[in-house]
Amino acid sequence: MSDEGANMSHTQHAVRGLRLVGSARLFSQCVTWGLTVITVRLLQPRDYGLVATAGLFTVLATMITDGGLGEILVFRRDLSVRLQGAAAVGGMLLSLIFAAAIALLAPAAAEFFKNPALAAVLRVAALQLPLSAISIVPYALLSKKMHYGRIAVIQTSVSVLQGIATLAMAYMGEAYWSLIYGTLFGSAMRGCAMWLAVKERPPWNWRLWELRPVIRDSYRMVGQRLLFFFSADFDTFVVSRLSGVVALGPYSLAKTLSHAALDQISGTVNQITLPAFAAKAGDHEAQLGALKTIISTAAIVVFPLFWFAGVSAPVAFPLIFGPRWTAMVFPFVAFTVLLPLRTVYALLSSVVVGTGNTSISFKNMIVWAAIMNPLLLIAATFGPRVVAVAWVVGFPFVFLSAMRRISQCFGITLRELLQPLFMPAACSAATAAVVELLTLFLQSSFPAAALVVVQVALAAGFYWVLLVRFCRRQYDQATQLGWQLLGR
Repeated sequence: MSDEGANMSHTQHAVRGLRLVGSARLFSQCVTWGLTVITVRLLQPRDYGLVATAGLFTVLATMITDGGLGEILVFRRDLSVRLQGAAAVGGMLLSLIFAAAIALLAPAAAEFFKNPALAAVLRVAALQLPLSAISIVPYALLSKKMHYGRIAVIQTSVSVLQGIATLAMAYMGEAYWSLIYGTLFGSAMRGCAMWLAVKERPPWNWRLWELRPVIRDSYRMVGQRLLFFFSADFDTFVVSRLSGVVALGPYSLAKTLSHAALDQISGTVNQITLPAFAAKAGDHEAQLGALKTIISTAAIVVFPLFWFAGVSAPVAFPLIFGPRWTAMVFPFVAFTVLLPLRTVYALLSSVVVGTGNTSISFKNMIVWAAIMNPLLLIAATFGPRVVAVAWVVGFPFVFLSAMRRISQCFGITLRELLQPLFMPAACSAATAAVVELLTLFLQSSFPAAALVVVQVALAAGFYWVLLVRFCRRQYDQATQLGWQLLGR
């Protein structure tokens, strides 16, 4: 096959993958959001705070259990079938060790966080580790071979079924246990479905010494993940310890809801870019062109998405979730201010890993931890609202530092890398200001539901006009990509 034909093949695979995975995630997100709204209204802030505290242990252990093997199995093209089978066994063994450790540490954790219920929750939640470990290798193999249709079907089905199961248990009065059992159910379903979807399954084996060729990359990935966890979830730790699970509940739910779109966008795009950039190893021009397309298209979408959500939240949240969840409005709005930068950061981090430059991602996480953790620790002494503000103050410095390294990696200037962000950000800021002013004038005379509809319509129309007028090139590029994703 010619280079042009190969390039077209990779592009077609990437576009088809984005269409399949993106549409599946959009569908599942719409369904699960509806289920989540009902579930939130049935549960108490304490329930979400308790589960978020337990997640500090299970999420950390899950990151270490993977050890970066999922990504390594994708971007390393020379790994044998025996090594893949050894990776499955190694991940399972490690998950069982960490699950046992969490169960043993549960009483001490409950005492540290001053919450006796945490001990029982951790013992049950630890079962999530081996259940999640089941899917590490098959997910990597499906991604490596770009079987996006199978992945999309599995992810959508599992997300919807998990949401239904969680809601049903919450309705039956299971409180925080509904969130725990729902997660276990989803992890088990995902692992089984992933293995069934792999046609050529590597046989599990105990030849763990075969993993030595990937240990170096694995160590680096584990270090990066640990730093990410201790930075991204450090706020949950300090708020739970200093303010308690009741205060943590609205904060953690605001963080989860505000980051949901980030998770879906980065999860969808990164699922494609990691194998796509790995497949284009050595082709600098192709990788650079794809990088610029990702930044330009992301900027068109993420700035209005998050900033308009922040403007609408004070009106929409009391209407959707009820009055007992009003405490999450302020942190939600604060998070939406910085989430466009967080999304771009997440997308480009995956691109860097796909090129094999894992050391850059590791250095970026060191800077993240060095800047954010001291700031969050100080802010936590003043309460969850100040912690949310600390993110807005500190993360732009993390972002600029990371973008400087990424621009050097691709041989371009920092300004060239960031230039596609400027006009979409300006158009979004102007639109958000107009919508906010309109809200101040109309909120006393319009019912909340009608006001939200007016906000959305005005934001969409005004942003589109500004984008076409001042950012036509990026708009046309994003529109063209959108039509390609729709198969036209």
